[in-house]
Amino acid sequence: MLFSFDTKICLSTLKMQQVVFIIVYCVCFLTACQITISGGKFNSDVCKGYGELESKVDILTAKVDRSLQMLKTINELVKDNKPNNGVIKNVALKKRIQQSSWYAKTRSWGNYICCATEYANDGNATTFSHTNYENSPYLWVDLGHVYDIKRIEIINRSDHAGSRLHDVDITVGPTLNELSLCVHYKGPGKTKEHLVFHCNKQMRGRYVKVTIKGKEYLQLSEVMVFAPEISEYLKNVDIIVGSTLKEMSLCAHYKGPAKLKEHLIFHCNRQMSGRYVKVTIKAKQYLHLSEVMVFATEISE
Repeated sequence: MLFSFDTKICLSTLKMQQVVFIIVYCVCFLTACQITISGGKFNSDVCKGYGELESKVDILTAKVDRSLQMLKTINELVKDNKPNNGVIKNVALKKRIQQSSWYAKTRSWGNYICCATEYANDGNATTFSHTNYENSPYLWVDLGHVYDIKRIEIINRSDHAGSRLHDVDITVGPTLNELSLCVHYKGPGKTKEHLVFHCNKQMRGRYVKVTIKGKEYLQLSEVMVFAPEISEYLKNVDIIVGSTLKEMSLCAHYKGPAKLKEHLIFHCNRQMSGRYVKVTIKAKQYLHLSEVMVFATEISE
């Protein structure tokens, strides 16, 4: 760590020449610290305050050493508490779903359990959804909440005609009118094929839509969307700090909702000091927390 500052400390009485000393203060973990002073000529009679400056530098050195030691201690405390992305699960399972059309308006076709929309996310890979033969057939699922999408998996129809799955756009967005491309699949697919897709960039959304870009049937055994599970309880949280429970100010607000097992880190909106830290949900709700940790610099009494 390197601290450098220019200190104007002397002026000559005749020529008013300005002498600037550059004090370079080095704080190192592995090597000894040193102070190097360089600059122009100076009058020792005029610059009698150097001894006081040296004393102040010694005090600063001691304070920095204490701060470094505290940082090392904090690092040891938090190194095993890395942020957790939460429990990853299929958040599309049995959620609200819709397709562009419903082939034959039937729930069975001969020996097949077909062709209702909800067969595409019922958790059973032996059933499948089925649209009519049409332009740009699609199927979308409403996840119920906005999620951080980790991956999308599709299981193709399990009996035959797997090659019908081709030229597919998978889109994600907060509403059906605000969808962006997650990934494109050229295909063609294979019967019973289990396809795994990762979006081209990190995406968040409530809706996931599968569309064939052409005239075709769309028939899917299963559409699965994997994302960190969300806690319904930890949201709209105020974190406040104060010297007493009656003198508290807002440190940070968390809109949420949180993910299960998520490790959240907050920094106050400004420098704050206090004895009490309070976590409050701004609604009628359960508050359940695994751990509350407050990291700070101890103030000398």
